Amino acid sequence: MSWKGYTTGQKIAAIRAAQMAGYGTCGQIGRFIGVSRNAVIGMYHRYPTLLQDVPLKGPRPSRRVKERKSEVVEQVKEKPAKAAPIARIFTQRNAPRSDTVVPLPVFYPPADAPEPLNIGLMEFTASTCKWAVNDAAKGDAHLFCGHPTLEGKSWCEHHYRRSVGIGTPSERGAIRHGRRFAA
Repeated sequence: MSWKGYTTGQKIAAIRAAQMAGYGTCGQIGRFIGVSRNAVIGMYHRYPTLLQDVPLKGPRPSRRVKERKSEVVEQVKEKPAKAAPIARIFTQRNAPRSDTVVPLPVFYPPADAPEPLNIGLMEFTASTCKWAVNDAAKGDAHLFCGHPTLEGKSWCEHHYRRSVGIGTPSERGAIRHGRRFAA
């Protein structure tokens, strides 16, 4: 029978049996039962009162790890902690929020950008560029580039190049990796 078919009582009994057999970590218990480590962790999370008498214990650290730990503790005791400068305490994640609004950077179109034709929604055809060229407020007319599009695309050549971008670092890495094997 699969783990999903067991009742809660049967699952807890299986965890208890694994612990009694000498398995102490969630990974060991999971392997003994035949389920994932996360399934065991989920049981401990959902039913802490039913499993409070089945303690989890990790693998015993080796002597070498214990020695390193004691060295680190001694080093920490020897060096007094320096007070962090106020400027370092506030990073971007924990900086206090200000009530001031930071203006967005102004976008200046590249020099090779074609002058938009400023067409409206009703003037669209299948071959007109649908790149929005104004930041219309609610109720105002939205205007679009209107230049001829590339074959099978919604934008003209200039706006298509702008829309593609350079990709994320992982995408750029994948391209470099692929070129290395293609050569």
